Amino acid sequence: MERYRRGDDRRATWVVLSEAGRDLVGELMRQRRRAIADLVRSLPIEDPAGLAAALDSFVQAAGEIPEAQWTRRWRASAVRPADAIPA
Repeated sequence: MERYRRGDDRRATWVVLSEAGRDLVGELMRQRRRAIADLVRSLPIEDPAGLAAALDSFVQAAGEIPEAQWTRRWRASAVRPADAIPA
């Protein structure tokens, strides 16, 4: 974790993951996706189209986004503000 503050407003503090923290979150997300894929592969599938539709509904209800989009958003959100000063 890294802490930053604004030079013109000491009340505001940003807490940002360090590079190691971002790497850890990325690895955990990859492990999560692999675990879900393994679980789905182990299911007996009699109706592949039905399962795909159910999974799509589940993913949308859970608010999941495609991995590439998640990665782009994650990298963008992990950037500290330009006017941040180490706290």
